[in-house]
Amino acid sequence: MPSELNSGVDPKKTGGGMKRILLVGLIGIGGLSIYRWGFFKPPAPPADGLQSGHSEIVSAILSDKLKRMPAKEAQKFVEQSLEDPNPGLREAALEERVASGKPGVMEELNHAYRDSSSEIRISALQNAIDVDRERGLRMVLIAARDEDVEVRIAAINILSSHIQRNVGVTDTHIKKHPTNPKLLSSAERRYLPAVIKCLDDTNPYIRSTAVSILKHVSGEKWSYRDSDTEAQKGAIIHQWKIWWLRAEPAMKIPADFDNLAPIRPERSDSAPSFELTDFEGKPASFKSQLGKVTLIN
Repeated sequence: MPSELNSGVDPKKTGGGMKRILLVGLIGIGGLSIYRWGFFKPPAPPADGLQSGHSEIVSAILSDKLKRMPAKEAQKFVEQSLEDPNPGLREAALEERVASGKPGVMEELNHAYRDSSSEIRISALQNAIDVDRERGLRMVLIAARDEDVEVRIAAINILSSHIQRNVGVTDTHIKKHPTNPKLLSSAERRYLPAVIKCLDDTNPYIRSTAVSILKHVSGEKWSYRDSDTEAQKGAIIHQWKIWWLRAEPAMKIPADFDNLAPIRPERSDSAPSFELTDFEGKPASFKSQLGKVTLIN
């Protein structure tokens, strides 16, 4: 009877293991094939580059396209693009409109600030001051009270840059105030109520930027570090509010600059049609979601 070496491995089990490995491999290859060529194949990029989702690409393509058009045709195309369903194209068209320097740009920026896209609204803010300083700054002050935190952050950054560039000679009665050696000129003081309101913003960056602005224009040293406790930060903010109560009466801020209400977006676009399966394995479609708040990732 032939002898058998005891290897400690059951040939039957080994064969079963190899079959499982092969099965898993085939399933993996099948899954990749389905993803690549089947139901889950990623959508092809749009044939028109102006309809892509990349703002820089859209801007470059639009600029090149306009250069090859007659002036009147290019102007008409920009006007049409300002109302295009694609926000990337609307933003690129807005930048082209501003660069043209033609009359009516400020009205276009006011219209753009009511767009549904945060990026377009922020672009409108950033361009407005350069186009019309007075109307542009008023738009920025309104934006500081916006419901969109990204718009508020853009507004406080623009305001900070503008105010710190324009600290100048103050009125005589303000100059004599010992705690306000660097306070803004009469025209620039109008913007301080918006900065004070930013002290109560829910966003920590906006609050700290407001403190930095006030420190710069007043000459006071009250500030805090990010590592400070909320109680320490709250105490500094309280000091600035007390400072404002004492300083405001002498500034004679126009009432229409003290209570600026936010402007909500007015643009709305139709949702794209879709059919998919939700996390519970149930079918969902555009029609089934009508009248419901729907988030699609």
